[in-house]
Amino acid sequence: MVMADKAGRFLDDILSPGLGVNAAVNDWAMEPIPAVVSHLIWEEQMSALRAWRIYLGISVRELSVSSGISVPAIEFLDKGGIPLCQWTAA
Repeated sequence: MVMADKAGRFLDDILSPGLGVNAAVNDWAMEPIPAVVSHLIWEEQMSALRAWRIYLGISVRELSVSSGISVPAIEFLDKGGIPLCQWTAA
């Protein structure tokens, strides 16, 4: 299912800028996930995006400005509308 944001762009189009297929393959990819992030995802049932955003202290608006992704799209992902993974982010 493809969802359009208010600007009429599709999530597939606005998630891809700056993210390659190997987005998750970095030097830090083997480091353990912080316990706080893991707790938020598994125990509080938060999306991974929201858990990391909270852990890093980044607001939805700040993430929107720095990533170029619209606020409505980030809010949709934040609520778990689409599971964010290597394949949905690429």
